[in-house]
Amino acid sequence: MGDFILTLHSYNVYLVILAGAITGIWGLVIFFRTKSINPDISKSAVKDPVAESESKPETNEGVVPAVPESIATTEFKARTQPWRRILMVTIILSLLQGVLGIIMVIMGKKPGPPGFDLYYLHFVYGGIVALVIPVATTYASGGKKPRRDLLVYSIAALILTAAAVRAWMTGPSVFTLLP
Repeated sequence: MGDFILTLHSYNVYLVILAGAITGIWGLVIFFRTKSINPDISKSAVKDPVAESESKPETNEGVVPAVPESIATTEFKARTQPWRRILMVTIILSLLQGVLGIIMVIMGKKPGPPGFDLYYLHFVYGGIVALVIPVATTYASGGKKPRRDLLVYSIAALILTAAAVRAWMTGPSVFTLLP
């Protein structure tokens, strides 16, 4: 049973790294491609009705009504729905990785090769992997500012990826660049 959990823990790290990297990079691409909450209507297209009434007192033609923020927020959330799904996959994979790690600690297994004195670093990085997105939730606005939330979770996913790579480096096989 212990070898099976060790195998799951060893292979799941690759899924965590891949999902975290995709989530972080994709989120940043979405963030920088949508400059405003409603990218279809630029500020230059919305004309000031007071300035229009000075030049044309009777008509109100050419004025594009502003889109209410709730509609723009709904549109933004619809555009980011696939990204939010992969964020949930990333969260589930990272929490699963943490649970598998805790089970192995309870079973008495220690990360790293025999005699590896810095094994506790694996626990530190593993804790970061499991908790970075739940901690990022405290910095998010809870949906009030969806574009800002996108940035917060994207950065958290990239931190998760870096911590997962570092935890992998301190795991059962020590990573070396040179033989």
